[in-house]
Amino acid sequence: MTNALDALFQLNKSFIMSSKFQNTLYKGKKVCEYFGEKPTTFRVGGSFAALLDKMLDKLPTISYEKLLKNRAVYEKYPHLYLRFIGKHNYLVNIGAFCRHLDAYADSPEIPVNFYLPSFFSRYYTICWHNHLTKNGRTERFATPNGGVPTKANELFLHLFYFDEPYEQILETTDWADYESLIIELKNVKFNEKKRQ
Repeated sequence: MTNALDALFQLNKSFIMSSKFQNTLYKGKKVCEYFGEKPTTFRVGGSFAALLDKMLDKLPTISYEKLLKNRAVYEKYPHLYLRFIGKHNYLVNIGAFCRHLDAYADSPEIPVNFYLPSFFSRYYTICWHNHLTKNGRTERFATPNGGVPTKANELFLHLFYFDEPYEQILETTDWADYESLIIELKNVKFNEKKRQ
């Protein structure tokens, strides 16, 4: 079994070995040593969190719209964590996202996206989608002493915060499951085009 983190290392090998990230430490060793190679630069490696953020770009993505459109496929993989389409790379568990949709099944609106506080805005922003009108709206929540607003967390942000770090989640997930999901989604897309 190849875990998802090992697969992401392999998929990003050329990028890693041509950048300072070859000297990034992972489990006490430089990443280049993980590939069995010697460093080609003496530049200090970036943080592992920064490297992982870049590697997450190779994970399949999910959004509210994608989940609605292909829910039957996604539901076969409730244990997988996908990259949420947003301003930053966040992982979201498919099963938790499906439960989120179910919790708002009888409501005309559902929270579907968010924006973190920024230099220009000190608010958490939750984006809503109205099933009936197909319109969206945003709701802002003040940041209490640098923490996450309870209400914003209850609505949507809880989907993106885990007790274990991303690398641990990816180390315990089989990459073959991601490949199966990717193939199924491609088949659905191919069949849709064929019907048109």
